[in-house]
Parts: sequence; C-alpha cells; structure tokens
Amino acid sequence: MSFTDKYKAKATTAPVFAAAGFSPEATFIKKVQQQITIAGDAIKNNLLPSGSTAWFKQSGAGFKTKLMRSPLIVDGVQWWAFNSLEEVISFYNDVIVAVKDGDESLVKPLVARAAENKDEAAKKFGDARRGPKKK
Repeated sequence: MSFTDKYKAKATTAPVFAAAGFSPEATFIKKVQQQITIAGDAIKNNLLPSGSTAWFKQSGAGFKTKLMRSPLIVDGVQWWAFNSLEEVISFYNDVIVAVKDGDESLVKPLVARAAENKDEAAKKFGDARRGPKKK
C-alpha cells in the first residue's frame, strides 16, 4: 500500500489549530514560548538568529521586539525597546501572564487578528467543513 493510499482518508483542508481546537490565546502563548527559546539560545550561543523566525532584533546597543511576525498592535504600540535579551525574555513572560489573565488590552487585538486570519484562510482555501470553494 502506498503512502497516499494509506493516508488518503486522513486528508483535510482544515487548519491544524482549528482541527485541534486550540484557542487563539493558546496558539499565541505557544508562539511566545518559542520566542523565549530563541532569545535564550541567542544568549547562550552569543549569536542572534538569522532569518525571520525571531520577533526581536538588535537596535543600536539594545533590542527591539514585536508580537508576532506581522506585528500585533497593542494600545497603538507595535514595537518595544529593551536594553538586553534578558529584558526581552522578561517581556515575553509578562505577555504570557497577561494573556492567561485575560488582559483585554492584549487579548482583544489577538482574538481579532485570529478572526481576520481565519477569514483570510477561508477565502483562500474554502471552509474546511464544506470543502474547497468552487471557482
């Protein structure tokens, strides 16, 4: 039996987060935790990551960071400046606590962004419950 035959019944167009039932908050927290790991590795190895995986970058003698690859705007702010990567990690930890505590200034734009992304995915790939959109 080929790979395709074996897994054909498992094929889906549903995004993984929707199929798994993750909330926007849980998905975001996981991404922030990944950034904490990236920043921790940068400290440990004394080497900043290359590419676009990190939400933070060096800015003068310090660092600036955003929330998400396409910055989430929180109370009109999309970039924050810090003196060290340790401060960036502390910021990320505070972000996680704020999301878990339901801080509306952070959760509201996060949920709105998730809804926008879901709508965009539905336009691009169709509603997973109904199959791809027909042209």
